[in-house]
Amino acid sequence: MLILLDGPDRVGKDTLSRGLLAHFSTEVFLLLHTIHIDTYTQAHYLHWYAYIFDLALKKESSIILNRTHLSEAVFGAMYRHYDSACVFELEQKILDMEEVFLILLVDRLDRLMEREDGQSIHKDPKQKQEEIDCFHAAFDRSQIPHKIKIDIQHLNEKQVLAKTLQFIKAQISS
Repeated sequence: MLILLDGPDRVGKDTLSRGLLAHFSTEVFLLLHTIHIDTYTQAHYLHWYAYIFDLALKKESSIILNRTHLSEAVFGAMYRHYDSACVFELEQKILDMEEVFLILLVDRLDRLMEREDGQSIHKDPKQKQEEIDCFHAAFDRSQIPHKIKIDIQHLNEKQVLAKTLQFIKAQISS
């Protein structure tokens, strides 16, 4: 199983990933968090995601990936100024996996700005809105069949976890 979590900074990915890890504690899961650093190159990130996707394809362990290729599509275009098409070409590797789930967490700009702790890439509202818009576009461009956007605006962390688990279980059952 490959669970891909993404969304803007301060949307709750870390909290959700910890909740998923606790839920699946009887299974072998790797929790990986990708950090996007401006000085890393396109080749670095493409190699990283290729490695993770290859690991998932071997089915030796299940993986929860906190920050995915969608982040690279967003931040690669914004900071490293390259076309994100290569990220979606890489995505082709995992499209035939039965248990790959893409979860995009979203929230309103004002709520994300309220939770800003100074650690986010974007601290300016205009840049943050561009980031949000780019995540929606990247999600829409993704061809992963089992994907969902979860608007956390009216949900607490337990409800976000429950909605995510309900989505995953429904996809596995169908």
